[in-house]
Amino acid sequence: MVEENTHRRSRRLLWSILLNVVITLAQIIGGIISGSLALISDALHNLSDVAALMMSWVAARLRSHECTPDKTFGYKRAELMAALINGLILFAISFYLIFEAIERLSHPQSIDGVFMLVLGGLAVIVNGGCAMLLHADSRKNLNMRSAYLHLVTDMVTSVTVMLGGVAVMFLGLNWVDSVITIIVSLALMYFAGRLILDAMRVFMQFAPPDLDIFAIENTVQSIDGIEGMHHIHVWQLSENETHLEAHVSLSNDLPVSQADELMTCVEAKLRDEYGINHVTLRPEHRPNCDQELVVRDPDREHNHIENDK
Repeated sequence: MVEENTHRRSRRLLWSILLNVVITLAQIIGGIISGSLALISDALHNLSDVAALMMSWVAARLRSHECTPDKTFGYKRAELMAALINGLILFAISFYLIFEAIERLSHPQSIDGVFMLVLGGLAVIVNGGCAMLLHADSRKNLNMRSAYLHLVTDMVTSVTVMLGGVAVMFLGLNWVDSVITIIVSLALMYFAGRLILDAMRVFMQFAPPDLDIFAIENTVQSIDGIEGMHHIHVWQLSENETHLEAHVSLSNDLPVSQADELMTCVEAKLRDEYGINHVTLRPEHRPNCDQELVVRDPDREHNHIENDK
């Protein structure tokens, strides 16, 4: 099922890349003919999206590669890396557009509004269609969300080009395009910033924001035969894979087979109630153990070696 979803995302990304290449070439040619810097700027924006979409496509393909002895997690974080880079690119482009718009407010330029309106409208249709292709997957995958945001950025930017064309054609207001561009770019910087923070949170191996470690401890502790849970670490390997490792204190000194049954019960609880799909547990019976919830000193591991000597 995961492999099927990966192939589907790859196909949609590939179609988006091809359509964006076409609209980029059309806008560059139209910009040169009309002398419109706005169209050329929008074309360069589309060109950056082509690069971002290609990066997302490669990352999605890499994710399906099998694990190897030297890459035990495979390329499961390739899509996260692509999302982070794409978010940074999106942030930088938005910053550049704001700078360019401020420059144009000071030095308005005469351009052909018809080309802006027609080619801007074509870009809206293409980018809007591509964004619709990726919309469903963007809710579940950071990499697809970054690609989706790039397309939405282009669509909105192209809308400003159209509005600028209308303002130039009928009102002679060249500054309208710059004002709209600044507003839209600020909004896009906000969404790009959130995308960057989401990717960084996973790379830093923070616990998922919707998980409560204390609630997890209480849930496990409520199981008969378990006294407590400590030395808990929770992190995300990728958006769809959450890992947990912990020491589980048993109430009695049990045979391995019975302790294994209890650990299986804990794994099932964690999977069903918290969506944690990769669990590593160490059952132990140590009445004198310091029941720390987490390791308070990052330079000192909780491993019992010193206590056993």
